[in-house]
Amino acid sequence: MDAGDAVELFLQSRVARGAADSTLRTYRKALSLFARFYPLTRDGVLAFVADLRSRQLSPHTVASYIRALKAFLRFLADEGLIAWRLDLRPPRADRTPKAIREEDQLRMIRAAKGRDRAMLLLLYDTGMRASELLSLRWEQIDLAGRRIWLRGKGGRARTVFFTPRTARALAALPRTDPVFPSPTRACARSSSAWPSGPGRGSPTWPTPGTMPSPSAWCGPGCRPWPCSG
Repeated sequence: MDAGDAVELFLQSRVARGAADSTLRTYRKALSLFARFYPLTRDGVLAFVADLRSRQLSPHTVASYIRALKAFLRFLADEGLIAWRLDLRPPRADRTPKAIREEDQLRMIRAAKGRDRAMLLLLYDTGMRASELLSLRWEQIDLAGRRIWLRGKGGRARTVFFTPRTARALAALPRTDPVFPSPTRACARSSSAWPSGPGRGSPTWPTPGTMPSPSAWCGPGCRPWPCSG
């Protein structure tokens, strides 16, 4: 089976099982990259993993890509689409969050104005995830009750509450959705943005089956391959 077809079949199975959107995005980014540059063979998988480990990527990024690859290969083996299995072990990643000191948080809030101040106050009061903040819409906010309904990781719903000070900052904002628009990113965030064809800065691959260097196509302000956010 072609690697690209296998990836699509796997993703469809994850959608049917109700996988979270964030999980599906990680799967698609990692597996599309694999399918584009490597064959669906034992040697192809091992070469992809070796290439991941050789690049200047965080342990968390490498681990998330290898976990996606493990789930993909397990699905294919269980379905009888490949006759081999690999014991892939993601690197250990330090998941301990590095918190900003409270005095620094308060200093940032005092210095901020308008939308920035409302954003910082909301983060300070609720501890919501950045993805939740940037996708927040007015229909989720109850200003009178000073609460917000969220659907976070894994699709789990929860309610968070905020202070009168934050309610006043939110009330002063224009009623546009999303409440906090995300700034334009300089770097592409999906494997579909890899260059191909004339006029898109396509690099010349040194050998078949080898992923390109980001310096061959990544513009000013672009982060090192891959864009993991």
